[in-house]
This record gives sequence, C-alpha cells and structure tokens, in this order.
Amino acid sequence: MDQKTSLLRSWMFVPGDRQKMIDKALALSVDAILLDIEDGVAPAAKETARKQIAESLDRIAAQQKDNPSFHTPARYVRINAVGHERMLADVEHVIRPSLEGLSVP
Repeated sequence: MDQKTSLLRSWMFVPGDRQKMIDKALALSVDAILLDIEDGVAPAAKETARKQIAESLDRIAAQQKDNPSFHTPARYVRINAVGHERMLADVEHVIRPSLEGLSVP
C-alpha cells in the first residue's frame, strides 16, 4: 500500500468565530490551519464558529470540485474535549469532505 506522507511544518491557529481571519488563513502559504471551536472561542460564539467553519469547508469542497487544482492549506478543526457537552455539536457541524482532520484536546 502506497501512502504519501507529508510533514506539516507551519500551522496557523484561527478562531472559528472570526470569518475574516478564516478567509485570510485559507489564502496563506502555511502548511495547515487549525480552525478552533474550543478555547479560542467564547461560549456565546461557539454556534457561530461551528456554522462559519462548516460554510467555509463547504465552499472549499465546491471550489475543489469545480477546479481540481484549487489549493488551500490543510484544514483541521479543534473541537471541544471528548465528553464535553459541546463536542457532539462540534463534530456534527464540521465533518465535511474538505476537512482533513480533528484536533481533540
């Protein structure tokens, strides 16, 4: 089985409730971005963060479908901790075809 392994050397952590920062991070030449729903987002803004991250990931998937050479940094989402009451809502919102992985605190 051949698998390509790539080293992700540069990461940008981005609060998921800040759409302008998400858009900017997706255009940067970093290896990966970590869209945060956990500590980087106030409790009152968690739902906004989930929705904005989901919409951003959906837009990326659509762009990749229309243009297979479209490229962004690798996309990960930091969800709330396993067992936390917010974790399931995080996962339900952000699991999308253009998501590369989850960070679980």
